[in-house]
Amino acid sequence: MTDSIAVGQVSDDRQALLAAAAARMPNARLVTITAGHYVHRDQPARFLEAVVPSLPQGSTTSL
Repeated sequence: MTDSIAVGQVSDDRQALLAAAAARMPNARLVTITAGHYVHRDQPARFLEAVVPSLPQGSTTSL
């Protein structure tokens, strides 16, 4: 699975472009998390919820 994570202020136009890009990638999904530039720091639980499912099995042992 390929993730595209949009952060920060996301306009409707930009969201539509990101959704269109994700739709063109096999097994992709678009995840939008309202946060600042450091989404992994500002919203760690939501970031991990979005990213961990796309990681190879066993690669999250240090999380």
